Amino acid sequence: MFNMIGVFAEFERDLIKERCAEGIAKAKEKAVLFGRRRKLSDEVVCQLKDEYQAGELSRTELARKYDVSRATLYRLVGP
Repeated sequence: MFNMIGVFAEFERDLIKERCAEGIAKAKEKAVLFGRRRKLSDEVVCQLKDEYQAGELSRTELARKYDVSRATLYRLVGP
């Protein structure tokens, strides 16, 4: 009895996977973007890098100013 329930559950899961794959493929054909949107535009990143190189503000102050984490700031401007 439990074997039959397991088989049906596995079959249903395979159908769900197929439908998801089809939906993703159709979205990619329409050039839909996946993932999270970028918080900072390229222009803002350049401005942030310029301010960092000028050395007027500390890294923590820059992170607060641009509302990003310090880890994001380090990733953008380097060590």
